[in-house]
Amino acid sequence: MTLKKRLGVLGRIAVGTCAVAIGVYGLYRYAMLKVEEADAETARIRAAKQNLTLRFNQNLKDSRAVVAKLAPVVASQLTPYCNVEEFTAELQQLRLDKKAAADPASKQRKAELWESLKIAAFTRAISALYLINLLNILTLVQLSVLAKFSYICSVSSRPIFLSSDTERMFLTLTWYLLHKGIFECTRRVKEAVEFVFTDTSVSTDVSCDEFLARIISIRISVEGSGADRSTYLDFSTFLLPPTGEEKSALKEALNADAAATSAIEEDETLSHILNQTREFLERDTSFDKFEIHVRQSLFSAVPTTASEKIEDVTDVLEKRVKLASSLPTISKFSSLVFAKEDNIILEVSFNTEYLIPEVLNKL
Repeated sequence: MTLKKRLGVLGRIAVGTCAVAIGVYGLYRYAMLKVEEADAETARIRAAKQNLTLRFNQNLKDSRAVVAKLAPVVASQLTPYCNVEEFTAELQQLRLDKKAAADPASKQRKAELWESLKIAAFTRAISALYLINLLNILTLVQLSVLAKFSYICSVSSRPIFLSSDTERMFLTLTWYLLHKGIFECTRRVKEAVEFVFTDTSVSTDVSCDEFLARIISIRISVEGSGADRSTYLDFSTFLLPPTGEEKSALKEALNADAAATSAIEEDETLSHILNQTREFLERDTSFDKFEIHVRQSLFSAVPTTASEKIEDVTDVLEKRVKLASSLPTISKFSSLVFAKEDNIILEVSFNTEYLIPEVLNKL
């Protein structure tokens, strides 16, 4: 082989080797680019989750402050529907009246008062648990909707700004729960209490198991049971006005004049966030799981919470006692639910084990 041919062969080998090297290098750079993209995506997802957790925790903190502030309002609104103190005061008057002991009419009135006190005490205690749960959830959802809207506006190329008036009107929607939903919730609970306890005299001896079994029966009557979910109570009906009536409820809540009424009707941003709130509460199954977790945690905490705060609750939980002797404990329980300080019920309600950030991320 001549020198020229040898150089030609060596040249082709060199070119081939160079091409392979370039190809390998290209594949290496491509692989490294994909690794870098994967690392960047992982970092982005990690940062998004951290931001979600931070946003969620801030919403949780704000919601807790709002619920603590509104809890006494719920308590005052609940009183007219189950005025335990009024029945208790009249019973004490009859007890002090020596002549009443021999008066058949007074005896009859006393029996009626005990019956009314029994129904009112259980209705108020159980309604209080449902209502603090609903207030907690509504506040969390409202603040999460506002937070998401603000975030989207901050990164959008064509942002829609949320005015302070729109935000105020949206948060005023809590008025519906405090003035309308509370009545419907309490009415349903009262019907369940009457169904479960009507045939149980206040002089009946009950054990802890029997007592708790009655509470479970009341919950089943209120919430529904069985495999058919369509028969279950939709708690969102206590939180929001019927579809299409949201702005009418806001007008009533704000006692709106002509100018305010026009502002409410023409506020498209308000309509948008109202629709988002309703969609989450009514259509997202994750809300059901979220609400059930919180409600279950509240009811499971009742015996422990009561025993920590009320000394005589041991008698109710550990031995058979007359139902009448448990009524003072039951009557006091709602004060624990709505306490401004050291509220163990709110501690349970805001337990992050049950409040999952990913749920509210669906908003």
